[in-house]
Amino acid sequence: MKPSRCRSNRLPRTWAAGLKGVAARWFALAAFGTAAFGPAAFALAGLALSGLVPWGGGDGIARAELSAHLPKAKVKAGGQVFRVDVAELQADQTRGLGGRKALLPDEGMLFVYRDKGEQAFWMHGMLISIDMLWIDTDRIVHVVHRAPPPAPGTPDAKLPLYEPPSPANFVLEIAAGRAEALGLKVGDRVEFDFSGR
Repeated sequence: MKPSRCRSNRLPRTWAAGLKGVAARWFALAAFGTAAFGPAAFALAGLALSGLVPWGGGDGIARAELSAHLPKAKVKAGGQVFRVDVAELQADQTRGLGGRKALLPDEGMLFVYRDKGEQAFWMHGMLISIDMLWIDTDRIVHVVHRAPPPAPGTPDAKLPLYEPPSPANFVLEIAAGRAEALGLKVGDRVEFDFSGR
């Protein structure tokens, strides 16, 4: 989720012209370096420091289109275990789910951020509708239901931005309609298992 967004499905707040804090956020990111984010283990360490125990368990549900090259994790929300690709590097976050044609009900992508922020997403390059959940440590802070893919030929400037009202350090993307079906809402607890099992 970093500039540039030419082949991505989510737009960084730092890149969208006219948004507040564009210059400040851009230079802050440049100062830290945007080539790579901390490993998923960094997020797990943060959960451990907060007193949370990562959830683990296998349910044997098949995966449809999870990426072969991305790290894997499990996210438990609303009683559902999601098998997810972990996007922690800039290139993976920029690509996101763009170009994927399907997600099974138990699949998704988890975006991991070293620092909490109001991560803004867009649907550039998306072929399917999705639900998006912003998570602050272990609690949902914002939910977008059924974000639709853009119509063919829609200019980037016309694509809507989706962003949370408060900072988050994870964003979970899942198949459209799953959040509603599971009754997921702001304040619900989320558990992570980064063991790769």
